[in-house]
Amino acid sequence: MIVPPAPSNSATSGGPFEKARFRYEAERDVYICPQGHLLQYRKTHKKSRLRVYQIKKPEYCRACPHFGPGTKSKQGRGVVRLFDEPIKETLAAQYQEASSQAIYKLRQQKAELP
Repeated sequence: MIVPPAPSNSATSGGPFEKARFRYEAERDVYICPQGHLLQYRKTHKKSRLRVYQIKKPEYCRACPHFGPGTKSKQGRGVVRLFDEPIKETLAAQYQEASSQAIYKLRQQKAELP
């Protein structure tokens, strides 16, 4: 099924420090912030199935000139990752393909009236 990705509902959505601007390195299992600092895996929320990544040294965030828009937390910026994030990224990339857009356009047509 071809559907558009769900919009982000985070407080920093659309800003310079939204999650999409953080680079994930799967081989090291870390995120890298736009300023080049590492966010390492810290814990897993078993109930919500989210992996939490936190900046290695919180003083980097507090010293950053973008401290307000990036995060207001004294612990530094954190990012959450779904267990199924690779699947979500694959489906989002598939949605952007021309063939998928053609299929989605067909789904938008109105059904025959009774």
